[in-house]
Amino acid sequence: MLRFLAVALLMEPVSAGVYGGPPPSCLMAPRHVAMGVPEHGFVWLRGEDHAGPCEAVPADAWLRRPSKGTSFAVRAEGASGSGRYWTVTVGVTRPQEKEPHRGFCLGTSTVGWRTLQRFGSSPLSWIADRDGDGRPELIIWDSFPLRAEPSLAEYGLVAWVYETDGAGNFTVNWGKTRALAGELAASYRRAPGPGQEALQVIRDIAAQALAALASGACVVPVERVPR
Repeated sequence: MLRFLAVALLMEPVSAGVYGGPPPSCLMAPRHVAMGVPEHGFVWLRGEDHAGPCEAVPADAWLRRPSKGTSFAVRAEGASGSGRYWTVTVGVTRPQEKEPHRGFCLGTSTVGWRTLQRFGSSPLSWIADRDGDGRPELIIWDSFPLRAEPSLAEYGLVAWVYETDGAGNFTVNWGKTRALAGELAASYRRAPGPGQEALQVIRDIAAQALAALASGACVVPVERVPR
């Protein structure tokens, strides 16, 4: 579930002159840079821990936002177990459809919430209009290790923001992902709650890692997963 293998560097170029050499790799990476919806039914994305069809979602369980053009909806089921695991189902509707009948599933973990604890004034959003243009984005929350051999209390929380092209293809929007990373970094910089002072060191590491992602000071190592 928490695999971060680097075989390709896909982030926008960063000037190496700032570092006197290649920029460092970020501590986090998306499991999928691009995700496509099948023509029929719901399937697990390639590279996930499951394969083949995934369960359809009841009509009243979808999370939706008003949208211009092609509509999509999300169901995030979790968080389960000590790793705060989620199954996220994304469905796309055609103009004549009232609910999605095709889409994909993926797994993720928000174990990094243990170190963040607070973000905004509501539960984590899996679908949101990040730039106010009337077209919501898909947000996949994920966790990244803050030490070489981390305990469950030594992960940070990150989010990957995806845009859809209206045909059921979702691709990471790096600009919006960086903006959200900056907001997360600011939250990590805030003092933890009473009795949680021991978290400060690990929160500082998370804040620095997210700030590097937000500013483009690190390169995201991305594993290409065939679609």
